[in-house]
Amino acid sequence: MATLAELLRLEGGAFVGYPQMPNKTVPQPQGGYVEGFLSSATGVPQQPNMSVLNPNEAAYLKGRQAGEPVGIAAMALPLAAPVTVATAKALAPKAGQMSENYLRKVGGIADVVPIGPNRIPSNEILFPNRTLESLNSAEKSALTKFDKDLGNQAVMRREILRSHFDQLVPQEKRVTKLVEKNILTPQDLLNTQIVGFGGDQLRAGVKLKSIKGVPLSQDVTLQGGDEFAFLKPNYNKNTVWASNEESALGHLTNIDKAFDASGGRPVRAIKVGMNPEGANFSHPIAQALVRQLDVLKPSKADLKLADELIKNQKAYGDMSGFAGLRSPDLERQLLEGTSNISAGDLRKSLIKSISSYELKKRGFPVYEDVLDASLIPNLRNKRTGEAGNLIYEPRYQDQLIANPVYPHGSYTHGIPRQAGGVIGGFEDTIPIEILARKTYNAKIAEGKSRQEALRSMQTGHWSEQFDQESLDAAMKFLQDQTKK
Repeated sequence: MATLAELLRLEGGAFVGYPQMPNKTVPQPQGGYVEGFLSSATGVPQQPNMSVLNPNEAAYLKGRQAGEPVGIAAMALPLAAPVTVATAKALAPKAGQMSENYLRKVGGIADVVPIGPNRIPSNEILFPNRTLESLNSAEKSALTKFDKDLGNQAVMRREILRSHFDQLVPQEKRVTKLVEKNILTPQDLLNTQIVGFGGDQLRAGVKLKSIKGVPLSQDVTLQGGDEFAFLKPNYNKNTVWASNEESALGHLTNIDKAFDASGGRPVRAIKVGMNPEGANFSHPIAQALVRQLDVLKPSKADLKLADELIKNQKAYGDMSGFAGLRSPDLERQLLEGTSNISAGDLRKSLIKSISSYELKKRGFPVYEDVLDASLIPNLRNKRTGEAGNLIYEPRYQDQLIANPVYPHGSYTHGIPRQAGGVIGGFEDTIPIEILARKTYNAKIAEGKSRQEALRSMQTGHWSEQFDQESLDAAMKFLQDQTKK
C-alpha cells in the first residue's frame, strides 16, 4: 500500500488508489470510515440511508470532517493513466462538485477560482471567508499572481496539502519530556546582578513529522531554544544552555565579570531573545525545509535554479562548495558545513534562498510554516530584545560541558547552572532595555542604534544591578501591558 507521501509525489500522475488507503494513513478525527471511490473522496455515502441506525450512515457522520477535505484534494490532484482509471476519471469531477457544493452551502467557501482542468479554492487559501467582490485591487492582484503560480504542479501539491491536510496529517510527537517551568517575577530579581545572553526561540524535545500538512521525508527533532534547559535530561544534569565552544566560553566570561562586579550580590543570567529568524542558524529549520522536497517534488529545472541561487548566495559566506538539494551530501553539509563556510552560515544562506519568492512560486516549502511549527508558541511574535523567558543562577568560574547528556545537533558544548539554584522564567517577556535600562541607555548614548544596542546586549560583556528603580520600571511595563 502506498503512503500519503508516495502518492502525493505524483510520479506518472498517480493519485488513484488514495481512496483505498487504510484509515490510519489519514487520521479520522471522529473515528469514521466509508467505502467506495465516491464516498472515500467526498465523505458522502453513494446511497445514504438517513437512519442513524444504519452503520453506513453512522460512518458518514463520523468521517465527514476528514472526508470533505480529502474530497477536495481528490478533485484537485491529477489522476493516473486513462487506460487504468477510466471509471475514476468519470467520478472525480462529480466528487469535486459535490464537495464544492457542500462547502458553499455551509459557507466554507465564498467563491472558487478555476485553474485549468483542476479546481482549487485559491481565494479561500489566500483570503479565508472572503468573497471575490470584497477583495481590493491589491488583493485581487495577489490572487491573480497566486492563480498563475498554481499552474506549477509543485505549487498545486503544496497548497492542497496546506489547505486541506493541515489538521489531518499528524504534525509532531513529543519524544523528550519537559520539566514544568518555575514562574518568576521581576521581584525575584531585586538586588541581584543581571547579565544577558542571546538565543533563539525554538521548541525542544519534539519530533516534527509534517509541516502544515506537508509530510517530511524524515522526522526533524527540535532541540531548543529556551526549552533546552527544561528538557528532563538537561534539567536533571544542571545543563542550562548549549553553544559552540567559542561562544559558550564568551558567556562564561560574561558571568565571571558579573560576579566580579556584583559586590557579593547573587547573579542571574537572563536570556535575551533574537528575532524569529535567529532560529535559522540552528539545524532543524533547514532540515524541515529540505525534507519537504520529496513530497512537493519541484521540477528538475526548478531544482537546478534553486541550487544556482543557493551557490550564488553570498550574504553569509562562500557557498560555492554547496553540494545541491538532491545530493546525498546535503544533510551532512547542513550539520558540518564545507571547507569554505561553517554549518550555521551555510544553513542561513540556504534558508535565505529557499524562502525567496522566486522559489516559493515554484512550489518550494513555505518558510513561515516551518517557523510556526518550530518556535515556542508564546514567543513566535516577539521582537528582538524580549527577555526573561529563561532565567537561571550560574556558577562562578565554571567549566563547559564537553559531552552533554543531551547533545545538540547545532552546538558542541553545554553550559552548566548552579545545582539546586534558581531556574525558571517570567510568565511573559519584558524588553531588556527596561530590565537593564542603565546599560541600554549607556549604549544609546555611545551612538548605537536600538538594534545595535540590543545585539550588543545579547553578545557583549555587560551586567548591572537590578535595583528598586529597575523593579519599578519592570512592574510599570507589566501593568501597562494589562491595560492594552
